[in-house]
Amino acid sequence: MHDTMHDTMHAPTLHTPVHMAAIIALTAASLALTACGGTATDDTAGGSTATLDGGASDGGASDGGTAEADLATANALWSEIAGYDAWPYPDGWGDVVATPGGVHGESVQLWINTLADDVISAGAGGLLPDGAIAVKEVFSDDAGAKLSSIVTMKKISGYAPDTNDWFWVKYTPDGTPEMYGDVSGCSGCHSGGQDYLLTTTW
Repeated sequence: MHDTMHDTMHAPTLHTPVHMAAIIALTAASLALTACGGTATDDTAGGSTATLDGGASDGGASDGGTAEADLATANALWSEIAGYDAWPYPDGWGDVVATPGGVHGESVQLWINTLADDVISAGAGGLLPDGAIAVKEVFSDDAGAKLSSIVTMKKISGYAPDTNDWFWVKYTPDGTPEMYGDVSGCSGCHSGGQDYLLTTTW
C-alpha cells in the first residue's frame, strides 16, 4: 500500500526500475551461480542452505550464526513479514517491474517495512536501522503471475558486521527457507547499493 509519505519522497536518481532492469540484466550471467537466487545446495553462495532431508548445511559464511540458528532466524522472519504486501515500497516500485534475464527472475515486486521507509523518506543518508526489512517477490514471467520465490533481507545488529549486519533469506512461495544467513552471493551483488539496498537512494 502506498502511503502519503511517498508522495513527497524524492525520486531516485539512478535506481529507477528501468535502470535497475538494465543493471540486473548486465550482471545476471556473472552472478547466476553465486547470487541469492541460486540453488539451495550451492555452497559457493555462502550462508546456510536447506538440505534434502529438511536439515541445513553450513555454506561456509565467515560471519553470522550457526546453520541451526540461521534456520531459526529465517523461520521467525517469515512470520515477521506476514502481511508485507501492505507495506510501503520505494518510489517507482509499487507494482510488478519486469527484469528480463535478471538474477531474480523475469519480474519482481518490492516492499520495505516502516523502519526502512522512515529513513529512506527522510532522505538524510546514512545506514538503515536495526530491524529494517526489504521483501521482494520473484516471478518467472514478466507479468508477475507466476511466483517462484520470496527473498528478504533484514538488518540484525551484530549479525554480520562485514556486510552491515544483513541477514538474507530466499523462501519458496509457501515460506520454506531455501537459502539463508550471511549469503555472500547476496551481499556481493548488493554491495553496490546504498547500505546494500539496490532499489533506491536516500
